[in-house]
Amino acid sequence: MASKILLQIDGMHCAACAARIQKMVSQLDCVKSISVSLAQNEGLLEVADDVKPQEALPQVIARIESLGFRATVGDAKSSLAHWNETLKKDEAHLIAVRRRLRMIVASGGLLLILHLTNILGFQTAYPVTKILFEGFLAAGILFLCREILVSGFKNLVYARPDMDSLVAIGSVTAFCYSIYALTLMVSGDARIHVNFETAGLLLTFISIGRYFEELSKKKARDAIGELITLNPTKARRMIKGTVTEVPVEALEIGDTVLVSENEYCPADGVILEGATEIETSLLTGESYPQNASVGDKVYAGSLNLTSSIAIKVTANQSDSLLSEIIASVREAQASKPQVAKLADTVSFYFIPTVIAAAFCAFIGWFFFSSIGFEQSLRIAVSVVVLSCPCAMGLATPISIMVAGRVAARCGFLIKNADTFEKALDIDVICLDKTGTLTTGTPSLEKVESPSLSTEEVIRIGTSLETRSKHPLSYALIAANSLPLYDANPKVVPQKGVTGVIEGKTYYLGNVSWMEELGINVPEDEIQGQKALYLGTVNKWIATLFFKETLREDAKAVLGNLRTLGIEPMLLSGDGEEAVKTVASELGISRFKAQMTPEGKLEAVKQLQATGHRVAMAGDGINDAPALAQADLSVAIINDTKLSTQASDAVLIGNGISGLLNIFRLSRATVRNIRENLFWAFIYNAIGIPVAMGVLHAFGGPFMNPVYAAAAMGMSSLCVVLNALRLNRFR
Repeated sequence: MASKILLQIDGMHCAACAARIQKMVSQLDCVKSISVSLAQNEGLLEVADDVKPQEALPQVIARIESLGFRATVGDAKSSLAHWNETLKKDEAHLIAVRRRLRMIVASGGLLLILHLTNILGFQTAYPVTKILFEGFLAAGILFLCREILVSGFKNLVYARPDMDSLVAIGSVTAFCYSIYALTLMVSGDARIHVNFETAGLLLTFISIGRYFEELSKKKARDAIGELITLNPTKARRMIKGTVTEVPVEALEIGDTVLVSENEYCPADGVILEGATEIETSLLTGESYPQNASVGDKVYAGSLNLTSSIAIKVTANQSDSLLSEIIASVREAQASKPQVAKLADTVSFYFIPTVIAAAFCAFIGWFFFSSIGFEQSLRIAVSVVVLSCPCAMGLATPISIMVAGRVAARCGFLIKNADTFEKALDIDVICLDKTGTLTTGTPSLEKVESPSLSTEEVIRIGTSLETRSKHPLSYALIAANSLPLYDANPKVVPQKGVTGVIEGKTYYLGNVSWMEELGINVPEDEIQGQKALYLGTVNKWIATLFFKETLREDAKAVLGNLRTLGIEPMLLSGDGEEAVKTVASELGISRFKAQMTPEGKLEAVKQLQATGHRVAMAGDGINDAPALAQADLSVAIINDTKLSTQASDAVLIGNGISGLLNIFRLSRATVRNIRENLFWAFIYNAIGIPVAMGVLHAFGGPFMNPVYAAAAMGMSSLCVVLNALRLNRFR
């Protein structure tokens, strides 16, 4: 199995940067695939099957650095301390950007006012002084934006142009031409126009746009930070009655930890002492607090609401559910769906094409029209400035980033961004029964006895079952409310239990054992494995009927799936009657019983062979072959690590409402991505010809480079704001 490694990549400014890294790194023999996220400044590297990660990493990092970027190995399960440090760096960077932006906007605002006075025809007694002041303001803006200019020309020199290159060419060309025009004006040529405002305002609008892009990236990182900060930094560990405060990282499996009310649990564990209510809304999407008592599981990051408890640690910090959620969200954000490949391909060739288009526009207007050198140059600058690959680069990752966090809030995690697209075409969903549609734990349904009350049958049965570990015994114990008899019970493997109560021997077990003991069970009472029979010597006393507990939301979820055009099908290894009963209660018309893992696999294959797109939902263990074969696989969380489950998505929480949300959110996310891509393509498809002067050819105006810069900034902002609408998903 190929290894996946998260890389932190610094220095990317536009979609062309991400596309170039992706293209060049993919050419390495040691790399199976790499997906680079501009919005997250990360890359998800998948090493070739026959290559060790430690052998591939130096080559990959060297290739990325040869392209002018910086790469380090990231950690999808970043510690709280590491993440806090990252957030501090983000905040410090934003403060610096904000401080510089204030000066840029102030200078740009003055330039805009001076530019408007020219448009409105206001005259000044000292025109040269005014132009010199404009030049001074523009030069200040160029200095404040020097990182963009240096990066742009450096990449241009090394034949790897990016968005910075376009900005650098446009702004510096306009500034240098303005200096040239100023010298001609001083020499007495009144026909020359100076365009310092073009250079200054271009960089002003670019800086404003990038600031909002940085804010959107930080917002996405804050969403993961919100999950990470659920985990406390300290824990109160108890050893032999002595309580000491230790770092969470120091906790080991088996440690006993005390958690007071209104404290977050520091680790995954089971409750040893106490009863409380646990709030897990940020972790699993549960709407209401859950009752928890001795033996129940709790997870790191869940909030203990009502009373103190003692828990036994069952997982290290790096293996906790919270860490798995964080890892899944970050890896999903770093991956890309198929719909993004077209944008990546276009972005890679986009900038060279734009530079060629700007050059052709200049040559065409200068040599084949009478507009002159100045206007031809302004047209070329407008083309360079308006063309924006950033909108295309942000269209997909911003939507995926937002959707990944929304998914965790809605009860599921996505393993890969392709999940959203896979979910679109599903028309049949195969469901395991036990642990998927049911809770996996049986409950006592009814008791039939000709001689004893229901309460007395349950009391006797519970007294006999105290030493049994069978699931039905737990259901029987849970139903009892009376004091137990002293039965001195004995377990008879594969048959049942026996004990003596008040001098009388009782037997509780399956029908075959009853027959072996000579106890005749009435024919209409024989119900197979979901019933227990109580008897004494040669006498049947009672039958206890059990049923699997359906998940509370199962029926509603399946009904809503049908409205989406997805037909449920039940595949179970249980007996015919048990499966038929559950299918009937849930309104499932297609079901198969006594299915082996191979049988489930064949059922999925048969559906696919008839043209269906099939999703499979199961517990991720005995359903693994079918999960791997399905077009979309969904695992139900259990004691197996999320990372080892062969699934595209994982449900978290106590219900299966997340199953419905997978399909609903997938449709909303892909629609959002398509809207973003449509806007990005349409913007450039219309904007570039307008910037090249197509309107003027039909009697319209030329585009001013200043307005081109403003339009470029607005295109990226529109994409980001549209993606953030996904936060409204409920």
